[in-house]
Amino acid sequence: MPLQAPRKRQGAKELRALERAEAARKSRAKSRGGAIAAGLSAVGIVGMLGLAAVVSVVFGLNLGLWILAGGLFTAGPLAALAAWLGARASARSKQIPAAIDEAWTAAATDVVEQSSRSVTASSLAEALRIEEPQAEELLALLEASDLVRPDGNHAYQPRLRIGTPADAIADSNQAAETEAQAEAEAMAHEQKRERL
Repeated sequence: MPLQAPRKRQGAKELRALERAEAARKSRAKSRGGAIAAGLSAVGIVGMLGLAAVVSVVFGLNLGLWILAGGLFTAGPLAALAAWLGARASARSKQIPAAIDEAWTAAATDVVEQSSRSVTASSLAEALRIEEPQAEELLALLEASDLVRPDGNHAYQPRLRIGTPADAIADSNQAAETEAQAEAEAMAHEQKRERL
């Protein structure tokens, strides 16, 4: 695929999307780590409260209500913090694929804009060093967002498809009708034979 200018650098849109994905990944890792630490701390405090309760019962000590209250007032916020950080990590996880898809779309757009002729899925796959099915998906995304058109400025060469799902359904319906008709004829022939 001849390019008007070799694709040596990443575009600004592509870099921004990748930076967003990397920032979301780092934030997710920090949130997960914080959630694990807070959760373990809350569990540890509850465990110590249980141990204090066992010791007080076994040795007949009265440790008082203030130890129980202090432990619960410490473990409760830690458990809430763990839940909040877990939800935050989950939200960051959802942002990462969208940013990566945006970067791939930006890269594919750059390749198509630099091309001096129609872009095929195989030429896009070669330029981006990806598999051809992924390149087809990128071209479909670009067409859906009106960035490329089969007959426009930034053109791509659509892949020839043989048969459509509608054709397959029609063929299977016709085969089913033929089979039902043959079955009905066989039943009629069998009934006729029984009468004789």
